[in-house]
Amino acid sequence: MFPPHTHTGSPLPLSYHLYANKLNNLGEMEKFLKIHSLPKLNQEEIANLNRPMTTKEIEDVIKKLPENKSPGPNGITGEFYRRFKEDLISILLKLFQKIQEDKTLTNSFYEASMILIPKLD
Repeated sequence: MFPPHTHTGSPLPLSYHLYANKLNNLGEMEKFLKIHSLPKLNQEEIANLNRPMTTKEIEDVIKKLPENKSPGPNGITGEFYRRFKEDLISILLKLFQKIQEDKTLTNSFYEASMILIPKLD
């Protein structure tokens, strides 16, 4: 377990509290990020990240998905993506274009499942 954080008194780290209610904590997130010396992107890297996604990039990622692995929170395996690649690429491209156009992600992109695995002595 984490030691209690001094600002919140919670056993969870401050970063959890900052991002758990991301829209309510923008000022706190800015303070947190100013305290920590994080690397900065240069203009070329920013432009590369902001350019439209291509079907080739999506296809390359699908090819690299691990085999025989448990699915993520959505229950979809790498095998599923590979099997239906031709149909999924255009759907995923439209999704990523919509995200870029709206400049926002749906709440499901911020969700995660955590499973604690007890350590046996």
